[in-house]
Amino acid sequence: MQYIKLGFGRCTSEANQELRSGLIDREEAVQLVRRFDGEFPKKYHEECLEYLGMSQEEFDYTVDKFHLPYIWQKVDGEWRLKHIVE
Repeated sequence: MQYIKLGFGRCTSEANQELRSGLIDREEAVQLVRRFDGEFPKKYHEECLEYLGMSQEEFDYTVDKFHLPYIWQKVDGEWRLKHIVE
C-alpha cells in the first residue's frame, strides 16, 4: 500500500539505502526502481482475497481510494504516476 498511497515502494527505499552506502550508482538505482517498484505481488493474491472475504472488484475499489490525485492520474482506466524517476 505504500506504493499506492505515496507513489514509491520498497524498492525505492532499498535502492536509496544502497545508493547512500555506495553499493550502487544512481543509474542502477533508477533502473531497479523502474523495474520493481510497482510490481504487484500476484503469488498469494487469491489467498489474500479469500482470507479478506473480498472479490477482486471490492479489492480494486478499496485500493483505488488510496491513489492520491496529486501523485497519480488515471489514463485509459489505469493508474499512472504523474512524476517518474529519471
